[in-house]
Amino acid sequence: MVYAGGLRQLPVALAGRPMLLFADERLAAQVDSVQGFAPALAVVVISSGSDDAVETVTEALTRRPGAIPVALGGGSVMDVVRLAALALTDPSTNGWRSRHDGPFFLPTRALNPTVCIPSTLGTGSEVSPVAMRRSASGTAMIISPGLRSAAAIIDPAVTGTLPVAALGAGLVEPWSRVCIPAIAGDRLRFQDGLAAGLGETILALGEEIGSSECAIGPDWLRSAALASMQTHLGLLPVGRAPAGHVLWPLATEVMRVTGLPKAEALAALIPAWLKCLAAKSIGREWGSVQRVVRIIGLDPAEAADRLESWLQALCLTTRLPEVDVDAIATRVATPWQLSGLFLPGVPRADIATVLHAAG
Repeated sequence: MVYAGGLRQLPVALAGRPMLLFADERLAAQVDSVQGFAPALAVVVISSGSDDAVETVTEALTRRPGAIPVALGGGSVMDVVRLAALALTDPSTNGWRSRHDGPFFLPTRALNPTVCIPSTLGTGSEVSPVAMRRSASGTAMIISPGLRSAAAIIDPAVTGTLPVAALGAGLVEPWSRVCIPAIAGDRLRFQDGLAAGLGETILALGEEIGSSECAIGPDWLRSAALASMQTHLGLLPVGRAPAGHVLWPLATEVMRVTGLPKAEALAALIPAWLKCLAAKSIGREWGSVQRVVRIIGLDPAEAADRLESWLQALCLTTRLPEVDVDAIATRVATPWQLSGLFLPGVPRADIATVLHAAG
């Protein structure tokens, strides 16, 4: 369930049950706002980057059985809380704890009780069936229907504290989740129309940021949040390969090597990918001229120029720093491609071609 009316709808989402609030350590003011609508049994401040964050959440929930976990923060905080809540709801899903690299699917019929209040834009973690767990060993992508939260509450008063640059960067990942799987996938009349319309909406939201007449107000913030959430909901992915985002493993490994945020890794890879499609230097598995025209409305070379300009206007760098392309391509092949989910049948040379074009 998605609540777009802000924090005043929190009591409805809790359905009369007590709340245990897990919050990013940087969100003291937002914690006070949340408690103004529904006082928590306890507030657990977590550092989402720590290795023991999931254990911290698990222990807190175990001490207070029956409490609804509420996650206030960005994607990493929501991922941690959703993973811990699922593990307690269905102990058979605990297998993810031993996985530190690549994609991993958890079958379950369990319903996740978490209520998510995102403080950032872009990840869509508040409604996603995916959670990312990063460690020194690598990045594990855990996929499960049991990771979808029970409810998500979007409130412009929470996301409105973000700087404009962060709001702009928060549009890159949703655009990629909409358009890249559609371009790399087959023709699906209805889903293509949804992708084209939603992709253009996200581009328009970004263009408004660069306008001197733009005022980032509640309507823009709510629209951006809903656009991001829609990339994980509804009929958009029906009929598409579940791992059709062909740039996802490349971006993930670029992040691991360089420390770049996901938006910045994608900002370099998206124009490079489109230029490779224009030059026909990579195979059909990455997309085609016809699919780019159908989804973006431009041929790949023109689309690359538009996306590059759009990304630069959002103050993002569209080139990668110097990286070991061969090493990253090898990591993309193993574990991501080896899993059978991402880039099936794609030659390693194609992966290197895109990475070289982004540098």
